[in-house]
Amino acid sequence: MRRAKDVLRLIHSYLSGRIHTPALSGCHYFITFIIHISRRTWVYILKNKNEALIKFKDWKLMVEIETGKRVKCLRSDNGGDYISKEFSQYLVSEAIKRELTLPRNLQQTGVSERMNRILIESVRAMLSDSVLAKKFWAELVTTTAYIRN
Repeated sequence: MRRAKDVLRLIHSYLSGRIHTPALSGCHYFITFIIHISRRTWVYILKNKNEALIKFKDWKLMVEIETGKRVKCLRSDNGGDYISKEFSQYLVSEAIKRELTLPRNLQQTGVSERMNRILIESVRAMLSDSVLAKKFWAELVTTTAYIRN
């Protein structure tokens, strides 16, 4: 794997599996966008997995304005929401290269898998050390990302 040289050259993304306990907002999923070079992470909470493209578009616009750079490559797993026709067409229209990772290949998925593990373990620790109900997971996962950044 090559290392990214400019800030938005390579973005890792992870879309969680369904979280059994709905968040306060009724959401069951979260998606992360991670800048390869800095490991800066954004977390968005989703009601449905099909919101992934909407969140990616929102995130992309924000970081491109903030950095003055363009997203060049998106690395994700082969999850259906990343390889949908609509998502594929959007990436092509924006000249964003897609890198799909091989299942269970830590060399390719290590960044997103590790961040997901950090987020989930942090949420579990905060819930076990507090009196908060499990439905606060969304607030805790976004807080964890904020603190790590």
